[in-house]
Amino acid sequence: MGGLPKRYGGLDRTVIEAIELGGIQAERAVVPRLAELRGPGMRGRSSVLVEFRDPKLHSAFRRTGSIVPWRSTTTWTLVRRWAEAEGSADLDEAMCLEVVRELKHWFDGRLRAWVATSIEGRGS
Repeated sequence: MGGLPKRYGGLDRTVIEAIELGGIQAERAVVPRLAELRGPGMRGRSSVLVEFRDPKLHSAFRRTGSIVPWRSTTTWTLVRRWAEAEGSADLDEAMCLEVVRELKHWFDGRLRAWVATSIEGRGS
């Protein structure tokens, strides 16, 4: 990625690229489906949660500002760098799943990632 500051190299650069590519894949997968939304659907927001098995990878995510603590000392929330699905819980969850797939592709075995969705009710 030519647009990254020079201070990001090696593993830090890989972390940023993986998250950004995951975001691009998420938007590509979901944006066309926004036009198909019919009815109110479920309203909500999703997040990508991560646990690290590799201390070096964990450090790289922290150095790049890519994670914030969640409710436990071992689980982190990925800082969102992709669009939200206009309040649609289903589509937002689908976007986050794309990011999880990308993280698992890049860092298989070095982290555990999953999606948590907060349902806010039915849309109007």
